[in-house]
Amino acid sequence: MIQRDLKYRILEIIPGGIVIFIFLFLFVFTFISPVFVIYLVIIYDILWLFKIIYMEITLVISWNKLKRTVAVNWFEKLKSEKADKWESVYHLVLLPTYKEPIEVIDASLEKLSNTSYDLSKMIVVLAGEGAEGDAFVEKAKIAEKKFGNKFLKFIYTVHILEEGEIQGKGSNCNFAGRYAKNILDTEFSNIPYKDIIVSNLDIDTIVHEQYFAHLSYLHLTIENPTRTSYQPVAIFNNNFWEATSSNRLVARGTTFWLLADFMKKDKIFTFSSHSMNFNALVDVGFWNNDVVSEDSRIGLQCVNYYNGDYKVMPVYIPVSMDVCDDDNFIKSVINQYKQQRRWAYGMENFPYLMTTWLKNKKMPLNVKISYIFDQLEGGITWATAPIVMFLFGLFPLIVVNITDLSQSIIVRNAPFILQTVMRLGMIGMFINAFISFLLVPKTKNKIKWYEYIVLFGEWALLPFTTILLGSIPAIDAYMRLMLGKYMGFWVTPKSRSK
Repeated sequence: MIQRDLKYRILEIIPGGIVIFIFLFLFVFTFISPVFVIYLVIIYDILWLFKIIYMEITLVISWNKLKRTVAVNWFEKLKSEKADKWESVYHLVLLPTYKEPIEVIDASLEKLSNTSYDLSKMIVVLAGEGAEGDAFVEKAKIAEKKFGNKFLKFIYTVHILEEGEIQGKGSNCNFAGRYAKNILDTEFSNIPYKDIIVSNLDIDTIVHEQYFAHLSYLHLTIENPTRTSYQPVAIFNNNFWEATSSNRLVARGTTFWLLADFMKKDKIFTFSSHSMNFNALVDVGFWNNDVVSEDSRIGLQCVNYYNGDYKVMPVYIPVSMDVCDDDNFIKSVINQYKQQRRWAYGMENFPYLMTTWLKNKKMPLNVKISYIFDQLEGGITWATAPIVMFLFGLFPLIVVNITDLSQSIIVRNAPFILQTVMRLGMIGMFINAFISFLLVPKTKNKIKWYEYIVLFGEWALLPFTTILLGSIPAIDAYMRLMLGKYMGFWVTPKSRSK
């Protein structure tokens, strides 16, 4: 078991404790004063309606920005507008992998090798785990033989777990990043760290052909590129048509959350595949090797190191990734549950923020409060909102209808009020469904008309997926953190259809 001091343990308990308190409070008062709970739920649902309206507005704005951005030939724009500077920008790409089949590795490297950028300015690191044994080295050699001469440098690394580390993406990339630094210092010492953009990509990431050109353009045009992380739009399209309906819906929800979240600008967390300046990465000591949520943590490390003078910039260029899947429905749903639980375990950042950040006297208080509030409020809402709206919107009505309060005005009208709020909220679902159609990947065969009906009908599963594959795995993650039953890094199974 990982050892924590008392203060840190109390902070780990707080998120789970708040979730338990909310549910116990509503459950107990449902029997003590069901009308009071009905009032609370109605007010909560109305507030959520306003939040949904705001989210849909931001989603549509972000979607339009995405369309406009991908329509630009960024490599041509880069060469024409930054002709004297663009060749100074290099890219270091890390591809951490563990037990993924060679087809997945090959697909990612193939797309990298066909990107609209000068490959002689790209260093690729295929980062494997020693725990995989000789199997990884065999795959790495196959990849090296096929792609080794297409980039400025192709490297593969083998990470051996050390004491104090957690087996996972964080410790693997920490090792690979340090290894790459040694290569840069010895073989490419003429390249300044500030001119290198490092992209930490999940192995299933298929980058947009203009991704690196767009990053280079941003690097040369924004005010402070060495203190900026770049967060692209994650769209889960690689195996979209092979995945189950429930998992497709969860994946689309993640994409829409990212697009809506992009409008926050100053409070975006790094997530999954992302990019940043190598100078900043070296300054903060690379990714933490003892956390599960290294993707969000690295951005927070940078904000802390630079005393709040660091930003995560939304990048309206997509990267395509895998929907959680397996060879049958049950396994697919279980995998999706585990992936959501791992993402929700990002709540481990809360005690980090409350200790490390609060000790930093140079960071503005408003920056601290903003990030801490977003981390806690977002996580608690993830775990509780669907259950509060769907279950506690019904449960008090059942209880109150067997008492003499059943004739009160609020009780008689509560179902109508809640139904009205839910129907208004359905407008957001229709907007999401429409945008989801626009994101549907092309297939070799023409998409049949009834497949579109299935895609639209999937959104009826939303109440169930938000609870079963949203709230419950989040509660699971917080309870593990609360009880000190710390999670390791669960690697999402990936495959390619033949």
